[in-house]
Amino acid sequence: MSASPHPGGRSAAAIGVPIFRAEVVGSLLRPPALQRAVAEREAGRLTEAELAQAQAQAIREALAIQAACGLQVCTDGEIRRRHFADPLLAGLRCFGSAPGHQEPWRDAAGLAHGNADPRAVTARLDFSGSDAIDAFRFAAGETALPVKVTVPSPTYLLSRWVPGISSRAYPDPFDLFLDTAEILAGLVSELADAGCRYIQFDAPELTAVVDPEARARLEGQRIAPERLIDGACELIDGIVARVSAPRVKFAVHLCRGNLRGLWRKRGGYERLAETFFTQLAGVDTFMLEFDDERSGTFECLSRLPADKVAVLGLITTKRGELEPADELATRVMMAASYVPLERLAVSTQCGFASTAEGNPLTPEQQRQKLELVAELARSLWPGGPAPA
Repeated sequence: MSASPHPGGRSAAAIGVPIFRAEVVGSLLRPPALQRAVAEREAGRLTEAELAQAQAQAIREALAIQAACGLQVCTDGEIRRRHFADPLLAGLRCFGSAPGHQEPWRDAAGLAHGNADPRAVTARLDFSGSDAIDAFRFAAGETALPVKVTVPSPTYLLSRWVPGISSRAYPDPFDLFLDTAEILAGLVSELADAGCRYIQFDAPELTAVVDPEARARLEGQRIAPERLIDGACELIDGIVARVSAPRVKFAVHLCRGNLRGLWRKRGGYERLAETFFTQLAGVDTFMLEFDDERSGTFECLSRLPADKVAVLGLITTKRGELEPADELATRVMMAASYVPLERLAVSTQCGFASTAEGNPLTPEQQRQKLELVAELARSLWPGGPAPA
């Protein structure tokens, strides 16, 4: 396929919401003081209120770091979460144990490591609520930057649906996704009503369709990959359609797994570009991993509709080494041969701490990578965020 210099030809202003050229995906490393406070709380030597104070201070620090590094949008670092999907997971009462049924995590050499979380859905979803709205309000009151909130996608529990175990509660996993979407629709609408104008769906489960082994597992579970993608588009669009607040920016983050520097899937985005990029009407921004050879090429961007933005996750969070800025700029221009530069932005490849333990980087390496994101954006788009 030959690259077109300006596919679609539509300007960034036509997208209708701001384009933040320098982005953070979501989570940040928990600072040592907070890690100590968590350990003290677990040992019974700290009260819940004292832990909350330590979390609040860590959030203030996370917001200050992002502003000082020059990012154009921020998150609260997901500091109060144990897991990136906690806006959903922490409030659910539906899990049992299914050891050995989860796909393995892999290191840089491709060696398999055991799964640390054997939870599987064993009962109908029972949701007690989320603290995501309070967390947003706190963060928004502590920074002048726009605050993005991340939530799991409506198909996130795919990895927790185990045939023969989960099927007692949900014979069809798509009924599980429907119930998940109903929960998320309420949460997302509440966030928007509280003033949040940037909401990101995290959907690592959807890259199962680009990985040959994961795709085979889907088919072995009698889950058609095409039905999974079509269903995800329909459910996400349904959630977005129920938001009444004006001018909310929606993104989807598609990664291949991120746990203490480990990964789960490999493969380019071509199979997703064929349908997901084009069918998903309610989302304006796709946050895509492009930090190593597992991520494929930029050719998939040629399928990006003219009213969508691609945020290129070029800077890895899986290790501390800093990428050369000139090489990153070259890679952005390579991507710009498939989609106009005005519809691109840059970010880290994923969060720094999808679980509270965090990836194998130091806080200083994290800061350097965030600064690199901002420096790269300033060099390529000197005017700052694109206006709505």
